[in-house]
Amino acid sequence: MRSKAIIFLFSALSAMWSSGHAGIIAITETGIGGDAPAIISSNFGEESLSFSDRTHQHNGAAFDPATGSLSTSGSAVIGLPEYLLGGNYIRFANNARDNNPYSAVVEADAPTSWYLLVDNRLDGLSGNTSSPNSTDPVLAGTLQWIVDDGWQRVNTGISPNGQADYTGVDEGGNAVGAGFGLNQFYSVYTLEGVSITIRGQGIGGSNMLSLVAGSSLDNDVPIRSFNAPPVVSSGDSAELRWAIHPDATLATISPGPGSVLPATDENGSGSLPVTPLVSTTYTLTVESPGGGLRPRMHELKSALLRASNSVRIPLSAVVSR
Repeated sequence: MRSKAIIFLFSALSAMWSSGHAGIIAITETGIGGDAPAIISSNFGEESLSFSDRTHQHNGAAFDPATGSLSTSGSAVIGLPEYLLGGNYIRFANNARDNNPYSAVVEADAPTSWYLLVDNRLDGLSGNTSSPNSTDPVLAGTLQWIVDDGWQRVNTGISPNGQADYTGVDEGGNAVGAGFGLNQFYSVYTLEGVSITIRGQGIGGSNMLSLVAGSSLDNDVPIRSFNAPPVVSSGDSAELRWAIHPDATLATISPGPGSVLPATDENGSGSLPVTPLVSTTYTLTVESPGGGLRPRMHELKSALLRASNSVRIPLSAVVSR
């Protein structure tokens, strides 16, 4: 049996990001009927439970490396966006997905960046799930409130081909790591405020909305993402992908590639193949301008490719300063 090189993404940003999160202090639902009440949960991340009445889990999205399209079996894996990690979030009842009318007023203890996750299959205009799983939902009809209330689609450059940000859903709740066990995908929208109102979707056969109190989008962060496929055979090629500040003055990956600025496009996105034979930690170091003439502090992000015969190691994120 060939050994497997399993890719493990770490993140040490938790302390920094958590300091930027507001806490959710209350949720008031109407139109819930006999469904389970929503639950306020903390520390949003890989394998976080999605609903108050199901074992579904939130996970990073996966894409077909050949086409760049979302794919439940794709090997180009993008972990959960970092602005979501560590935040308080709402686990609505999945059974409330077809309640109409339904609304929920959600309050935070301070102004925050809210992130609304919407099932790609939802076609609000037709009132059904006819929208393709690989593209954004249709925001009209029962979903028109998302547009009217000012929610904005999030695109931080982490997805292939310039696509906006997505997250995945493991409906079985039994897979471990970003990109594993995926069945559906969410599109991500954002809105600022202390208190917001969610008006439901009124469509059955889908996944209920999810809501995260995350950290604000900072376009000046040096590293926006650093990813690799979850599993490769030892000695085979694995592609490291990154999205960094477009004006970065330094970008290196060690060991091996060295400077990766020549492989980074004008939008800050790039990729390079590596061929790990043994357990190897790849570190991306980036410096970008900010704060007047002072450079921003270096950020380090690592991907560990660990040799293993059988086990799969969960994909998470870790960044250190």
